[in-house]
Amino acid sequence: MKLLPWILAVCLLGSFVSTAAESKMTIRLASSDYQPYYGPQARNHGPLAELIHSAFASQQVESSIEFMPWTEALQRAQTADFAGLVCGWDHPLRRQHYLFSSPLYYNELRFFAYQKIGQRNLKLLAQQLPRLGLVKDYAYPERVSEAGFEITIVNSDHALLDLLLQHKVDLILSDSATTQYWLQQQPVQTQLQIQPSEQVLARKSMHLLISKTHPHARHLLQQFERGLQLLEKNGRWAQILTPLELPKPVRQHLH
Repeated sequence: MKLLPWILAVCLLGSFVSTAAESKMTIRLASSDYQPYYGPQARNHGPLAELIHSAFASQQVESSIEFMPWTEALQRAQTADFAGLVCGWDHPLRRQHYLFSSPLYYNELRFFAYQKIGQRNLKLLAQQLPRLGLVKDYAYPERVSEAGFEITIVNSDHALLDLLLQHKVDLILSDSATTQYWLQQQPVQTQLQIQPSEQVLARKSMHLLISKTHPHARHLLQQFERGLQLLEKNGRWAQILTPLELPKPVRQHLH
């Protein structure tokens, strides 16, 4: 009879472990290689990837990231194989397929060229430097396509810089940090020749996108947001993003 309490205790412990294991969710996220924010070769897959993993982990959600070209990631993140996408800019068409997290960081879009760009009027700039390089399926400001540029489309930011280096376009439009990252792989003389525009054309917020096709989409987003709040409160958010040299609080409201 003395064994009975021990047997009950073991059964209860086993039930607790089983319940805890069952409550932990595992998800897959699709992503492109978008250095210095995230990429397959980066430590912990990069600061934003680490932020996403950490936010989910605090809520008992184990996340993994599969890297692929951007257009493929955007499409495959809508399928049942993936829970969402790391990361995306906001756009009405994307709102049809995804739920958006709070802003995780802000990109600063600038033009890059072999000469100083002081022109603020896009239509006049398109007359001076008509050939523009862009990345396929990026949510650029509409005024760029309306300015009259002769646009060449490529599949990645790395390929975008190559267009400029090979003089196939007159200028490119891209995130400042990403272009500087890829420029650092070039000779110093080349780095000095490429100049960013003084004006920031647009600031674009980066979000985790949760696919609406996922059966627990809204619950996942809620868990992620709770995780973000926890990381923000304990200071871990700012610590993770320190390599990006945050100029301002990442969750500020941009007018």
